[in-house]
Amino acid sequence: MHKKIAVLAILITMLMLGAFSASAQDEQPTDEPEPTVALTVYNQGTALVRDRRSFSFNAGLNTINFTDVASSIDATSVSFLSLTDPEGTYVLEQNYVYDLVDIYALTRRFIDQVITVTAEDGTVYTGTLLSGGDSIILQAENGQVIVLNGYTLRDIQFPALPEGLITRPTLRWLVNSASTGDQDIELTYLTGGISWTADYNILLAPDNSNLDLNGWVTLSNSSGTTYRNAQVKLIAGDVNRLPTYDEFAYMDMAMETRAMPAATPQVAQREFYEYQLYEIGRPVTVGNNETKQVEFVTSTSVPATTYYVYDASDMWYGYYSPIVDTYYGFT
Repeated sequence: MHKKIAVLAILITMLMLGAFSASAQDEQPTDEPEPTVALTVYNQGTALVRDRRSFSFNAGLNTINFTDVASSIDATSVSFLSLTDPEGTYVLEQNYVYDLVDIYALTRRFIDQVITVTAEDGTVYTGTLLSGGDSIILQAENGQVIVLNGYTLRDIQFPALPEGLITRPTLRWLVNSASTGDQDIELTYLTGGISWTADYNILLAPDNSNLDLNGWVTLSNSSGTTYRNAQVKLIAGDVNRLPTYDEFAYMDMAMETRAMPAATPQVAQREFYEYQLYEIGRPVTVGNNETKQVEFVTSTSVPATTYYVYDASDMWYGYYSPIVDTYYGFT
């Protein structure tokens, strides 16, 4: 129950932020096509994904497969909306299918069925699969049991791809439609595996009188899918996650806000309640298992001044008397 409340609170907050940013899109030139994918990324690893696609419907019941969703998706946060016919199109059932094709999934599905295996030396074995994984155990027609080390096999031949196995994580819906025809569908969901930071590179002149500054937005994506030509918005501040039952006694409900430096036109900054929102001004492709950097501030020959700061800190590493080291605390 607490998890669903927390997801709802996050989703409402993010949808408000998405709506806020969508209003700004109306000010863009009309000759620029609107991206069909939008990412709103918080800096502690949570993102709101909005994905729009077109599907063909028949009047009545339809099975719709929405592929290439993040494998880190929170399936309880999914929102389905028909932009074409929101009143006449609604979901009766939703399934998140993530039984992906790999050697372990295939061997599990073909237990007690006949397969063919070729060893590295070219020897071909055919028999009923008793066990699979790191080792393959077959039973030949004469009853002989053959154990083959999986690392010494050249190939394994299966009769067909078993029903139910897929190549990409998929959301599958049973949808009722009031009419026949194409419809634009908008999917919104929360996912983990995406985060962002602001990184700065400083090159100091030899005489310490000036410096060159480059600031980068660094996006890290390990969510399990690629977001192509996405409209990317970045939120400085933590998601307002309600604590679980066990955490209520220990956690503070206050939300932390982190300030960010002003950006150049490539990355626009806006304020939204206690958040700072940064929007990249062009579509960006964020690949899976990729770290992408987008420059948002640059300046050269910035005047610089060197300061020496003494840190009169508390007792450290067993010091129980005045510290007399003249170099201690310099930074």
